[in-house]
Formats: sequence, C-alpha cells, structure tokens
Amino acid sequence: MKKIIISLAIIGAVAGITFGITGAWWTDQGTSTNQSFHSGSLDLRLSNNGTSWGDDVTQTWNVQNMVPGGTSYESTLYMKNNGSVNADYLKFTLKNTPNPAGMDKVMRITKLEYAGKNLLTGGAGADLSSYVAPTNCTVTVSGTKIRDAITTAADNAVICVAPGNYNAAWEGAEPLVVNKKITIASTGGPSVTTVGVGFQIAADNVTIKGFKVTPSTFLGETSSFYMNGGFKDVTVAYNDIDGLSMANARGVLFVTGGTYTNFSIDHNKMHHLATGVYTNPHTGVVVIKYNEIYNTVAGIGGLTGANVQFNKFHNNSEAVGADNSYASVTLSNNEFLDGDIVKNYRTDTVSVNAENNWWGDFDPSDQVVGNVDYSPYAGGPFIGYINGKDYNSNGFADLNDFYGITYPSYNNDPIVIENPDLLPNSATYHTLKMGVQLDGPTTGSTFMGGSVGMDMTVIMGQGPVQ
Repeated sequence: MKKIIISLAIIGAVAGITFGITGAWWTDQGTSTNQSFHSGSLDLRLSNNGTSWGDDVTQTWNVQNMVPGGTSYESTLYMKNNGSVNADYLKFTLKNTPNPAGMDKVMRITKLEYAGKNLLTGGAGADLSSYVAPTNCTVTVSGTKIRDAITTAADNAVICVAPGNYNAAWEGAEPLVVNKKITIASTGGPSVTTVGVGFQIAADNVTIKGFKVTPSTFLGETSSFYMNGGFKDVTVAYNDIDGLSMANARGVLFVTGGTYTNFSIDHNKMHHLATGVYTNPHTGVVVIKYNEIYNTVAGIGGLTGANVQFNKFHNNSEAVGADNSYASVTLSNNEFLDGDIVKNYRTDTVSVNAENNWWGDFDPSDQVVGNVDYSPYAGGPFIGYINGKDYNSNGFADLNDFYGITYPSYNNDPIVIENPDLLPNSATYHTLKMGVQLDGPTTGSTFMGGSVGMDMTVIMGQGPVQ
C-alpha cells in the first residue's frame, strides 16, 4: 500500500510540470488601425445647353406670342450625376401659376421624352413592343402544332406558343378553329411567331394575342380572323395582321347578323389588306381601340355597331367607311393622317359623328365624304397621357396634368423614371424633351393675353422612390 501511494505522488508531480510547460507557448499580435467608412453622394446637375452646368437653371421653356393651334415649342433640359453613386430614380413635378386660372389646362403637351423614350402612355396607335407574354401557361406549343393543342385543351386553358412559323405546310391549309374557352398567346411576340393560316373564332371567352397573322380562306372569305357567329368576351390583341397585299383579304371579319358582347380588337397593327376590320351588320357594340391601320383599301369597312377610339390611320385609300345603315357608332380620339378620309355611305340625313379626332391639320373638310360631323376636332395628335391618365378629361396631356405631388389635393402622381442611367461622376448625360402647344379647339378668347408660369422640380434619388 505504501508503494502505491508513492507512485501516485510521482504521477501528480509530473502532471504539474506538464501543465506548467503548456502555459509557456509563444504568442504575438498585430493591430489593423485607422479603418474608415464613407457614404457616397448624389449630385444632380442641370443645363439648358449640355455644356454649362449648375444646380439650377432658368427659362428652359420661354415662349412668347403663342396662338391657338400654333407651332409646338420644344426645348430640352439636360441632366447628369456628378456624385459618386448611381441614381435609382428621377422624379419630375411641376408647379404652375396660370393667369387666368385654368390656362395651364389648354397648354397641350405634344412631346415628352426622356433619353429619347416617350414618357406618355395611352396614345393613339399600337406599340407591339409592349406586348407581355403570359406566365400562367397550361401547355406550351414547341415543335408541335397549335391545332393539336387546341384539340386537346380543356376549357380555360392557356396555350402558350413558342417562336416559329406555323404556316400551312405545318398546320394544314384550313384556319385554326378556336371552339373552346381558351387563351392562345405567343411567348416571344409577333416579331418571331407567325401563324400563316388565320384563326376562326367559334366560342365565347377567347383571347388570341402576340402573333403575326396572315390570311386564309374560309367559306369563300379571306381573312386573318373570322368571327363565325356571335360571341362574347373575345379579345384579339397585340397582333401584327399582315394581308400580304392579297386581293379581298380582310384583317378581322365579322359574320352578318351575329351578336357581339364585350368584344375587343385592340393594340394590333393591320396592313396591306383590302380591309383592316369589316364589321358587317350585327347586334352589339365591338370595341376597336389602340390599333394602327395602314396600307389598306379601307381601314374599317361596313362600319356599324362599334366603338372606334385611339386608332391611328395612315396611307389608306379610305380610313373608315360607314355602312349605309350604320348605327351605334363612336368615332373619336383617332388620328386620320396622310389625307385619309372618313366616308358616310348613307344617303339620308343621318350623319356620322366623328368629333374630337385629329386630321393632321386644322381643316378636316377635305377628308370627309358625305354627311360627317367632324367639329369640334382635336388640336393635335393623341400621343398619350401622363401616367396614362387624362386627368382633365380633355383628350390630351397638358401642363395641368403634370402637377404631381406639388398639389396633394390632386390625385395625379409625379412622373417617375426608374433606373435613369445617370452614371456617377461621368461626362454622360440624358435629356428631358418637352413640346408645348396652345391648343386650338379649346383655347377661347378668355385666355388671350394670358400666361402660365412654370417651375419644374427634378429629384434624383437612391433607393426606393420617395
């Protein structure tokens, strides 16, 4: 027992020596000093000429002796960022001082562009580049036939069509018969997706959009879209409807005697056709809006039962021909350019109401045939509205629409440009171009000798728009 106790004492002594050695390992240290954190900066600089820059400028727009319907005055505000970080947005607001009151409402905006891009939306005509493909596809046609997808689709399906040329050699010579409640839409838009056999619509709740569509013949009629009966809730939109200069080819053809409810033909381009749209006598009102119709014998023929607004007609032998028994027609806010005419084929005293359209000049009389009421007429083209809203309901964008947040009692929002591409601390700049005209038809003698003072505030911001 004594030997065991001695042995344990020796082990304890050795362990103590070992712990002491462990505590003697070498160490060293260094220090990183003088750390620094600096915020970046935004520095908006303005110029009236692109060479002399400052925090503020004066009289970018300075117009004297304006007359109703006179020449639009255009000027340019230059902007650049002398700061060290990118700007995430620009925001524009106006403060007007009209004398007499309301004069800013007749100051028609004829151009509003940032970096060459139109800031106004909702103008006459069609912009196919704004087409948005669906994201809720039920089935996608790629390397297969659209016709087969229609055959197998259930009601309410969304058939998405990949880019390609779906011509007669591929689909067969007959038009594509859409006899179900479905949507057929391209994924790439009309510039890359062609349907060469046309569509025959034979059901309610049908939408067809995003294609280049050329005509085919059905029941002796050659058309790109044939309405085989009366239907409701149908939309034909964002298509390039090309007649290929075929004799008697029609873009959209309605069967005689049909009943149409909530039927919209919008944002299409129709060209090189005998007729862009031929309505034929029918029941109900068809909406024909925001289309560009050109190079046709008649842009819209047999017009009856239609709401025709915000379309652009040019280079047509006849823009619109009203049926000899036409009824229930709204024909307003359209542009009839290049001398395009509106003709009333009725021989009685019933006139075509074609008020508040732009005729390319201030003498529409040489562009109407028959009994057509064209007065009052618009004082300029319908290039769009600020944020897409006609706040004053006068048919055009004006300086009063441009109030923004300066006057909280108004519900119009300021113009905001996200990602304005103003590079920090660089020589690059972008421009805001605005043209203003004293509107002819709406500027009475009350405003003679008047004026509108205007202050424009430009806010360049980083982060979420405030």
